[in-house]
Amino acid sequence: MPYKVIVFDFDDTLVQTRAIRYEAAIYTAKQFYDLEITDSTIDKYWGLPFRDLIKALFGDIDSFENIAQHYKEIIHLFPLKKFDDAVATLERLSNKYILTMVSSSTKELIKRGFMDVGISYDIFAYIQASEDSDHHKPDGKVFDSLKNFLNKKGIKYSEAIYIGDSLDDYIAAKNADIDFLGVARFDKREKEFEENNAKYVKNLREITQYLKTLINE
Repeated sequence: MPYKVIVFDFDDTLVQTRAIRYEAAIYTAKQFYDLEITDSTIDKYWGLPFRDLIKALFGDIDSFENIAQHYKEIIHLFPLKKFDDAVATLERLSNKYILTMVSSSTKELIKRGFMDVGISYDIFAYIQASEDSDHHKPDGKVFDSLKNFLNKKGIKYSEAIYIGDSLDDYIAAKNADIDFLGVARFDKREKEFEENNAKYVKNLREITQYLKTLINE
């Protein structure tokens, strides 16, 4: 069935975030709390909703609100980086598909990230951030709010495809019975997708060709 809706992940699917957010978290911990956080520690919790990530990394050293405020104070020092094919791909796809997003980032961080890389927030008809759901990937219920949006639009759930960069993205989509397409920009992710029989492309540019192939099948 031809798709009508494309649902994107945000972090490291449309915008390069992981390495830069690591730097920001490590800086916040050292600058405000003299706390040492390592990349390997963040690795354990990366992918959690922002609130849960902060709690896991900082523990009881301060309230979430205070830590988050400090993080916001310095985040401008760590602008996100774009994938060269992101803007053109989104513009191309928006001419044919309804673009939406389901992300573990907060709305504020998503907006700031889009500003950093020049992606229009308004190109998306629906954006679900971490604060919009009590469920989070790999829980398939994370897509429940999206289902409500699609129902209101008279769009069948089978007419949507989720595009993400991680195994959690794939598992969440599988648990929710939504079609999935991975973006595997490096060998480790490609191997994970192959081992789990997940369909994938190697960059955002290849999404358009993949969708055309489905129409011609």
